[in-house]
Amino acid sequence: VVGIDIDINAIAKTRERLVREGLADRVSLILCDGASPLHGKFDLCTFNPPYLPSDMDDVTVAGGKEGIETTKKWFGQCVQMLKPDGSITFVASSLSNVNSLLKYVRKKGFNASILARKKSFFEEIVVIQARR
Repeated sequence: VVGIDIDINAIAKTRERLVREGLADRVSLILCDGASPLHGKFDLCTFNPPYLPSDMDDVTVAGGKEGIETTKKWFGQCVQMLKPDGSITFVASSLSNVNSLLKYVRKKGFNASILARKKSFFEEIVVIQARR
């Protein structure tokens, strides 16, 4: 298992929990923005990208003008590392252009389906699964 985060505090807290749970030797954590440093093939890639539509430069929350640009970048990186029968699961917001994102995933040769939805007072969060 490999975990990646752009926030060093998230990496530190995750490492603490892994140590507490006796799993530290089974998980590698990398401080990075995306999966580009990884090599090899994975059964599953899962990510929770910044997905809010914004022109801000805050990479922790801004997902690009439509809120899907960062997701598309990470999806493309995951495709390169995915085993032929693997899947990609990620989170998106109703505030972003989810329909365009689903079209993008399908254009890349994947079936895309929404696995779960959770409504909050201002948005709906969806979990999307992509399989070849």
